[in-house]
Amino acid sequence: MRRRMSLSLAAAAITAAPLLTVPPALASTPTVRAEVTYDRLDPKREVTLTVRASDPAGVRSVRAALTRRALGEPTFQSVDGFTRTSGSDTDSTWTAKYTADTDRHPGPVSVLVTVVNADGTSKSQQTGYTDCYVTEIEATAPDKRLSLADPDAAVDGRRTVRTSRDDAPGPSRVGQ
Repeated sequence: MRRRMSLSLAAAAITAAPLLTVPPALASTPTVRAEVTYDRLDPKREVTLTVRASDPAGVRSVRAALTRRALGEPTFQSVDGFTRTSGSDTDSTWTAKYTADTDRHPGPVSVLVTVVNADGTSKSQQTGYTDCYVTEIEATAPDKRLSLADPDAAVDGRRTVRTSRDDAPGPSRVGQ
């Protein structure tokens, strides 16, 4: 009887073993949080992309593609020069800088940031910024109090743009 009991327990253990083993690790998907820092009055026109990425398998690379998606245009610039500025392989902050070209690509810029983990799995996040010069209006005072709700509201004046905090406002160019 003892022998049968031992064999029964052994058979049950062998049968249940595959159910009790831990399955191989499933491919993880990176966690991504991206932000853009851009000072439109900075004479350098420098844009900083900061990406917070984490993944148990480790983050292998970060890249970004810039488009004017709202206008249906294709990618006009890729940003591949991300460097890890803090953290570890599994939880880190990555940063890249580039110079905005406001004259060639004015308006809303979509930034698609993609993080690839050590397993080759990727995840993307969309962010963006507005690349334009600061518009100012040198206006003459209207005869009456101006209401923006009034469809006939009008102000006489001149539109100017400021390209840098170091420069005075200048004449507006078409499309700026």
